[in-house]
Amino acid sequence: MIGAGLVLMSPGAASATPVSSTAVALPLAAQQPPGLEFDSPDRSQGPAAASAGVNQIDTVSLGTDGHLWADSYGARGWTWSQLPVVGTSGAAVAVSSPTRLDVFVRGVAGDLVDVARVSGVWQAAKSLGGQLAGAPAAVSPNPGALAVFVLGTDNLLYEDAYSPTTMEWTWSRPVGRPFYSDPTASSWGNGRIDVFAGGYYGDVLHTYTNGSGWTKPEDLGGQSAGRLSAVSWAVGRIDVFRRAKSGQLTQLFYAAGRWNSATFNLNITAPPAVTSWAPNRLDVFSRGATGELIHLWYNGAGWVGPESLGGQIV
Repeated sequence: MIGAGLVLMSPGAASATPVSSTAVALPLAAQQPPGLEFDSPDRSQGPAAASAGVNQIDTVSLGTDGHLWADSYGARGWTWSQLPVVGTSGAAVAVSSPTRLDVFVRGVAGDLVDVARVSGVWQAAKSLGGQLAGAPAAVSPNPGALAVFVLGTDNLLYEDAYSPTTMEWTWSRPVGRPFYSDPTASSWGNGRIDVFAGGYYGDVLHTYTNGSGWTKPEDLGGQSAGRLSAVSWAVGRIDVFRRAKSGQLTQLFYAAGRWNSATFNLNITAPPAVTSWAPNRLDVFSRGATGELIHLWYNGAGWVGPESLGGQIV
Protein backbone atom coordinates (compact mmCIF):
# COMPACT_ATOMS: atom_id res chain seq x y z
CA MET A 1 0.00 0.00 0.00
CA ILE A 2 2.81 2.40 0.84
CA GLY A 3 4.74 3.86 -2.04
CA ALA A 4 4.75 6.38 -4.83
CA GLY A 5 1.83 6.18 -7.22
CA LEU A 6 -0.60 8.19 -9.27
CA VAL A 7 -0.59 11.95 -8.75
CA LEU A 8 -4.13 13.12 -8.02
CA MET A 9 -5.19 16.66 -7.22
CA SER A 10 -5.44 17.48 -3.53
CA PRO A 11 -6.51 20.51 -1.49
CA GLY A 12 -4.61 23.54 -2.70
CA ALA A 13 -2.22 21.63 -4.96
CA ALA A 14 -1.44 23.28 -8.27
CA SER A 15 1.31 20.79 -8.93
CA ALA A 16 2.95 18.20 -6.77
CA THR A 17 5.32 15.29 -7.08
CA PRO A 18 5.06 11.91 -5.40
CA VAL A 19 7.02 11.21 -2.24
CA SER A 20 8.42 7.71 -2.05
CA SER A 21 8.50 5.51 1.02
CA THR A 22 9.77 2.07 1.84
CA ALA A 23 7.65 -0.31 3.91
CA VAL A 24 9.09 -3.06 6.09
CA ALA A 25 7.69 -5.43 8.70
CA LEU A 26 8.18 -4.17 12.25
CA PRO A 27 8.75 -6.47 15.24
CA LEU A 28 6.56 -5.65 18.22
CA ALA A 29 9.49 -5.32 20.63
CA ALA A 30 12.50 -3.83 18.89
CA GLN A 31 15.41 -3.72 21.32
CA GLN A 32 17.05 -0.33 21.79
CA PRO A 33 20.78 0.29 22.33
CA PRO A 34 21.61 1.74 25.75
CA GLY A 35 22.66 5.32 26.40
CA LEU A 36 20.43 7.07 23.82
CA GLU A 37 18.28 9.42 25.84
CA PHE A 38 15.14 10.84 24.28
CA ASP A 39 15.80 13.92 22.15
CA SER A 40 13.54 16.49 23.79
CA PRO A 41 14.19 20.06 22.52
CA ASP A 42 11.26 20.07 20.06
CA ARG A 43 8.93 17.80 22.02
CA SER A 44 6.05 20.32 21.96
CA GLN A 45 6.47 21.73 18.48
CA GLY A 46 4.76 20.96 15.18
CA PRO A 47 1.21 21.35 13.86
CA ALA A 48 -1.99 19.51 14.79
CA ALA A 49 -4.74 18.43 12.38
CA ALA A 50 -8.29 17.10 12.33
CA SER A 51 -11.05 16.52 9.78
CA ALA A 52 -14.82 16.87 10.19
CA GLY A 53 -15.58 15.20 6.84
CA VAL A 54 -14.62 14.80 3.21
CA ASN A 55 -12.73 17.84 1.87
CA GLN A 56 -12.59 19.42 5.33
CA ILE A 57 -9.34 19.85 7.27
CA ASP A 58 -8.27 22.09 10.13
CA THR A 59 -4.63 22.48 11.08
CA VAL A 60 -3.46 24.47 14.09
CA SER A 61 0.14 25.62 14.56
CA LEU A 62 2.03 27.83 16.97
CA GLY A 63 3.45 30.66 14.90
CA THR A 64 6.86 32.24 15.32
CA ASP A 65 4.94 35.34 16.50
CA GLY A 66 3.72 33.38 19.56
CA HIS A 67 0.10 33.17 18.36
CA LEU A 68 -1.88 30.06 17.47
CA TRP A 69 -2.92 29.96 13.83
CA ALA A 70 -5.41 27.76 12.00
CA ASP A 71 -5.01 26.86 8.34
CA SER A 72 -8.36 25.42 7.31
CA TYR A 73 -9.39 23.71 4.08
CA GLY A 74 -12.95 23.86 2.76
CA ALA A 75 -14.98 25.16 -0.15
CA ARG A 76 -12.74 28.27 -0.44
CA GLY A 77 -9.50 26.32 -0.36
CA TRP A 78 -6.90 26.95 2.34
CA THR A 79 -7.53 29.91 4.67
CA TRP A 80 -5.35 31.15 7.55
CA SER A 81 -6.91 32.65 10.71
CA GLN A 82 -5.67 33.54 14.20
CA LEU A 83 -7.17 31.74 17.20
CA PRO A 84 -8.50 33.66 20.23
CA VAL A 85 -6.18 31.92 22.70
CA VAL A 86 -2.59 32.19 23.90
CA GLY A 87 -0.62 28.97 24.19
CA THR A 88 2.86 27.86 25.23
CA SER A 89 2.97 24.54 23.35
CA GLY A 90 1.86 22.94 20.17
CA ALA A 91 -1.88 22.29 20.00
CA ALA A 92 -4.20 19.29 19.87
CA VAL A 93 -7.33 19.30 17.71
CA ALA A 94 -10.41 17.09 17.91
CA VAL A 95 -13.78 16.96 16.14
CA SER A 96 -16.64 15.67 18.31
CA SER A 97 -19.49 16.59 15.94
CA PRO A 98 -19.82 17.94 12.39
CA THR A 99 -20.15 21.48 13.77
CA ARG A 100 -17.72 21.43 16.70
CA LEU A 101 -13.93 21.64 16.72
CA ASP A 102 -11.96 21.80 19.98
CA VAL A 103 -8.38 23.05 20.21
CA PHE A 104 -6.34 22.25 23.32
CA VAL A 105 -3.04 23.83 24.30
CA ARG A 106 -0.87 24.44 27.34
CA GLY A 107 -1.71 27.87 28.71
CA VAL A 108 0.59 30.55 30.08
CA ALA A 109 0.09 29.13 33.60
CA GLY A 110 0.99 25.60 32.45
CA ASP A 111 -2.65 24.51 32.58
CA LEU A 112 -4.75 22.77 29.93
CA VAL A 113 -6.74 25.32 27.92
CA ASP A 114 -9.65 24.57 25.57
CA VAL A 115 -11.05 26.85 22.87
CA ALA A 116 -13.95 25.58 20.75
CA ARG A 117 -15.31 26.58 17.34
CA VAL A 118 -19.05 25.90 17.26
CA SER A 119 -20.91 26.33 13.95
CA GLY A 120 -18.03 28.40 12.64
CA VAL A 121 -17.79 30.77 15.65
CA TRP A 122 -14.89 30.66 18.10
CA GLN A 123 -15.95 30.56 21.76
CA ALA A 124 -14.09 32.03 24.73
CA ALA A 125 -11.11 29.99 25.91
CA LYS A 126 -11.41 28.19 29.24
CA SER A 127 -8.97 26.50 31.59
CA LEU A 128 -9.42 22.82 32.42
CA GLY A 129 -6.71 22.89 35.10
CA GLY A 130 -3.77 20.55 35.49
CA GLN A 131 -0.05 21.20 34.99
CA LEU A 132 1.32 20.12 31.62
CA ALA A 133 4.91 19.27 30.75
CA GLY A 134 4.27 19.81 27.03
CA ALA A 135 1.62 19.60 24.32
CA PRO A 136 -1.69 17.74 24.79
CA ALA A 137 -3.34 15.14 22.55
CA ALA A 138 -7.07 14.90 21.89
CA VAL A 139 -9.55 12.51 20.29
CA SER A 140 -13.30 11.90 20.18
CA PRO A 141 -14.01 8.20 20.93
CA ASN A 142 -17.79 8.60 20.63
CA PRO A 143 -20.11 11.33 19.27
CA GLY A 144 -19.97 14.35 21.56
CA ALA A 145 -17.27 12.84 23.77
CA LEU A 146 -13.69 14.09 24.12
CA ALA A 147 -10.58 12.56 25.64
CA VAL A 148 -7.52 14.74 26.18
CA PHE A 149 -4.17 13.24 27.16
CA VAL A 150 -1.24 15.12 28.67
CA LEU A 151 2.05 14.46 30.37
CA GLY A 152 2.15 16.00 33.81
CA THR A 153 5.23 17.66 35.22
CA ASP A 154 5.95 14.22 36.80
CA ASN A 155 6.10 12.68 33.27
CA LEU A 156 3.06 10.52 34.01
CA LEU A 157 0.15 10.26 31.56
CA TYR A 158 -3.14 11.92 32.55
CA GLU A 159 -6.54 11.96 30.83
CA ASP A 160 -9.20 14.66 31.01
CA ALA A 161 -12.42 13.17 29.60
CA TYR A 162 -15.59 15.03 28.65
CA SER A 163 -18.93 13.21 28.84
CA PRO A 164 -21.78 14.54 26.68
CA THR A 165 -24.20 12.89 29.13
CA THR A 166 -23.04 14.66 32.29
CA MET A 167 -21.44 17.58 30.40
CA GLU A 168 -18.54 17.39 32.84
CA TRP A 169 -14.76 16.97 32.57
CA THR A 170 -13.08 14.26 34.69
CA TRP A 171 -9.34 13.82 35.28
CA SER A 172 -7.77 10.36 35.68
CA ARG A 173 -4.41 8.61 35.33
CA PRO A 174 -4.72 5.71 32.85
CA VAL A 175 -1.19 4.28 33.04
CA GLY A 176 1.18 4.45 36.00
CA ARG A 177 4.49 4.60 34.17
CA PRO A 178 6.50 7.58 32.90
CA PHE A 179 6.71 8.67 29.27
CA TYR A 180 9.30 10.92 27.66
CA SER A 181 7.50 12.59 24.75
CA ASP A 182 4.12 14.18 24.45
CA PRO A 183 1.32 11.71 23.68
CA THR A 184 -0.91 11.27 20.67
CA ALA A 185 -4.27 9.52 20.54
CA SER A 186 -6.51 7.94 17.93
CA SER A 187 -9.89 6.21 17.98
CA TRP A 188 -11.73 3.94 15.57
CA GLY A 189 -14.97 4.49 17.52
CA ASN A 190 -17.13 2.62 20.02
CA GLY A 191 -15.05 3.72 23.00
CA ARG A 192 -11.74 2.48 21.58
CA ILE A 193 -8.78 4.78 22.26
CA ASP A 194 -5.13 4.14 21.35
CA VAL A 195 -2.45 6.30 22.96
CA PHE A 196 1.17 6.51 21.82
CA ALA A 197 4.09 8.29 23.48
CA GLY A 198 7.86 8.12 23.56
CA GLY A 199 9.88 5.95 25.92
CA TYR A 200 13.17 6.87 27.56
CA TYR A 201 15.19 5.90 24.48
CA GLY A 202 12.85 7.55 21.96
CA ASP A 203 11.03 4.27 21.28
CA VAL A 204 7.27 4.30 20.66
CA LEU A 205 5.08 3.00 23.49
CA HIS A 206 1.44 2.03 22.90
CA THR A 207 -1.48 1.46 25.24
CA TYR A 208 -5.18 1.21 24.50
CA THR A 209 -8.63 0.82 26.01
CA ASN A 210 -11.91 -0.54 24.68
CA GLY A 211 -13.79 1.52 27.23
CA SER A 212 -12.86 -0.37 30.39
CA GLY A 213 -9.28 -0.42 31.66
CA TRP A 214 -5.99 0.18 29.87
CA THR A 215 -3.49 -2.33 28.55
CA LYS A 216 0.11 -2.54 29.71
CA PRO A 217 2.17 -0.38 27.31
CA GLU A 218 3.85 -2.32 24.50
CA ASP A 219 7.11 -1.21 22.92
CA LEU A 220 6.93 -0.69 19.14
CA GLY A 221 10.60 0.29 18.89
CA GLY A 222 12.02 3.03 16.71
CA GLN A 223 13.90 6.23 17.44
CA SER A 224 11.75 9.37 17.43
CA ALA A 225 12.49 13.07 17.86
CA GLY A 226 9.51 14.91 19.32
CA ARG A 227 5.87 14.06 19.67
CA LEU A 228 3.96 11.55 17.55
CA SER A 229 0.67 11.85 15.64
CA ALA A 230 -1.89 9.09 15.12
CA VAL A 231 -5.17 8.59 13.28
CA SER A 232 -7.54 5.73 12.50
CA TRP A 233 -9.55 5.65 9.28
CA ALA A 234 -11.41 2.36 10.04
CA VAL A 235 -11.80 -0.34 12.66
CA GLY A 236 -8.54 -2.27 12.92
CA ARG A 237 -6.45 0.40 11.15
CA ILE A 238 -4.09 2.90 12.84
CA ASP A 239 -1.44 5.15 11.30
CA VAL A 240 1.23 6.78 13.46
CA PHE A 241 3.63 9.36 12.04
CA ARG A 242 6.83 10.59 13.63
CA ARG A 243 10.07 12.42 12.92
CA ALA A 244 13.08 10.16 13.22
CA LYS A 245 16.26 11.45 14.85
CA SER A 246 17.69 11.61 11.32
CA GLY A 247 14.95 14.14 10.46
CA GLN A 248 13.13 11.76 8.11
CA LEU A 249 9.37 11.32 8.18
CA THR A 250 8.49 7.78 9.28
CA GLN A 251 5.23 5.88 9.66
CA LEU A 252 3.97 2.99 11.75
CA PHE A 253 0.74 1.42 10.55
CA TYR A 254 -1.41 -1.27 12.10
CA ALA A 255 -3.37 -3.38 9.62
CA ALA A 256 -4.49 -7.00 9.41
CA GLY A 257 -3.52 -7.51 13.05
CA ARG A 258 0.16 -6.52 12.81
CA TRP A 259 2.41 -3.47 12.95
CA ASN A 260 4.54 -2.40 9.99
CA SER A 261 6.71 0.63 9.31
CA ALA A 262 7.62 2.90 6.41
CA THR A 263 10.37 5.49 5.92
CA PHE A 264 9.82 8.44 3.58
CA ASN A 265 12.38 10.15 1.41
CA LEU A 266 11.49 13.45 3.07
CA ASN A 267 13.17 15.42 5.85
CA ILE A 268 10.97 17.50 8.14
CA THR A 269 12.01 20.04 10.77
CA ALA A 270 9.25 19.48 13.35
CA PRO A 271 7.06 16.59 14.51
CA PRO A 272 4.29 15.78 11.99
CA ALA A 273 0.51 15.77 12.29
CA VAL A 274 -1.89 13.42 10.49
CA THR A 275 -5.62 13.33 9.88
CA SER A 276 -8.01 11.34 7.68
CA TRP A 277 -11.38 12.22 6.17
CA ALA A 278 -12.18 8.74 4.79
CA PRO A 279 -10.73 5.24 4.37
CA ASN A 280 -7.56 5.23 2.23
CA ARG A 281 -7.04 8.96 2.77
CA LEU A 282 -4.26 10.43 4.92
CA ASP A 283 -3.17 14.06 5.14
CA VAL A 284 0.18 14.73 6.84
CA PHE A 285 1.53 18.14 7.87
CA SER A 286 4.85 19.33 9.24
CA ARG A 287 7.32 22.21 9.08
CA GLY A 288 9.51 22.54 6.02
CA ALA A 289 13.13 23.59 5.67
CA THR A 290 12.32 27.31 5.72
CA GLY A 291 9.78 27.15 8.60
CA GLU A 292 6.63 26.95 6.47
CA LEU A 293 3.71 24.53 6.92
CA ILE A 294 3.98 21.67 4.42
CA HIS A 295 1.40 19.08 3.38
CA LEU A 296 1.53 15.67 1.74
CA TRP A 297 -1.27 13.18 1.30
CA TYR A 298 -2.11 9.57 0.55
CA ASN A 299 -5.04 9.06 -1.84
CA GLY A 300 -5.33 5.28 -2.00
CA ALA A 301 -3.01 5.01 -5.00
CA GLY A 302 0.15 6.55 -3.55
CA TRP A 303 1.72 9.48 -1.75
CA VAL A 304 1.68 12.97 -3.28
CA GLY A 305 3.49 16.14 -2.25
CA PRO A 306 4.78 17.88 -0.34
CA GLU A 307 3.20 21.23 -1.08
CA SER A 308 3.88 24.44 0.84
CA LEU A 309 0.96 26.10 2.63
CA GLY A 310 3.04 29.09 3.72
CA GLY A 311 3.20 30.62 7.19
CA GLN A 312 6.01 30.44 9.73
CA ILE A 313 5.49 27.86 12.47
CA VAL A 314 7.56 26.49 15.36
